Amino acid sequence: MKRLIVKSFKEDLNGFLNLVPNRIKAINEAENKPLPKEYGVNKLADELHPSEIHLTVSDVVEIADGVKLITFENKNLPFFRAGQNINIKHAGFSTPFSFLSSPAEKNYKIAVFSESKDIVYQHLFNVKKGDKIISSGPEGLFYYIRLRDKNEITAFCDNQGAPALLSIAKSFADQTEDINLKIIYFDESHNFIFGSLFKELPVTVEYVSDFVGIQNTNGKIFISGTNAFCDIIKKDFPHARINIVNPAQFFGENTKEYQCKVTYRDKEFNFTCFGNETILSSFERNNIPSPAKCKIGECGFCRCRLIDGKVNTINISGIDSVREADKKYNFIHPCRAFAESDLTLAL
Repeated sequence: MKRLIVKSFKEDLNGFLNLVPNRIKAINEAENKPLPKEYGVNKLADELHPSEIHLTVSDVVEIADGVKLITFENKNLPFFRAGQNINIKHAGFSTPFSFLSSPAEKNYKIAVFSESKDIVYQHLFNVKKGDKIISSGPEGLFYYIRLRDKNEITAFCDNQGAPALLSIAKSFADQTEDINLKIIYFDESHNFIFGSLFKELPVTVEYVSDFVGIQNTNGKIFISGTNAFCDIIKKDFPHARINIVNPAQFFGENTKEYQCKVTYRDKEFNFTCFGNETILSSFERNNIPSPAKCKIGECGFCRCRLIDGKVNTINISGIDSVREADKKYNFIHPCRAFAESDLTLAL
């Protein structure tokens, strides 16, 4: 039978006992000069990941009835990955928009659809050259990562999801990314709004009008489009990378009114929310300072604590909007939660 021998390390013990005295000695012997006002690493972080960007509209082009391409410029645009998005803010609301441009283009270009009832979409559809807007920095996880993804990618999109794939296709064309990309573009009406832009790029695009005959394929699957479109395609490819465009913030027929109390630091807000709108929508409608990014329950940026009340949480395309730890400690994602009673929440 082997014996377990535990030996003490006098030097380690002495080092631990002298930790505080040595630290005090080092502080006393240090130069008496002020700390720098700004550290280089913090400056770089702010440049790469700003919380807010002030953009100027440099171009507006209507490429189809009810569809416009808007280009934004700024002298110091942060770098983005092809397939990412920015969150554009207006009147207290924020909405994510996929980049349509490649990182090499040195501008931010998005597509806006007039048919959307989203307040930010409606505002952007009427902007003109020279107008100013405020956005977040580049965000989102819908992009190619060499260590995670095979370089053989098959991507599915509808009209609203096409811009993100255009960004990825452009990055392949200008050699920002080294991938083999095949795109399957669905449009029941055969309009294929972004078809002419895809034809300018050296990528394979298959144009189809129905969902019959989807074949299993090798490599990584990307899906970009409306919530309904992503749900249909994901049934055949449950492990695909998903980009939901303009996620709906109103569901169901529960139009009951509920009283909601929200505490934020030392402030308290009391307002009415409706059963058919996401709790995040009620926050935005009542100017509650709640941060938001993806609006599909994936990023976790808007999570808050449910102190009292009952909510209904929904999953978008298989994305579980509530982690096990959140369930245990009563945290919810208000972008994917609906009130079913009066609520008390803490941000």
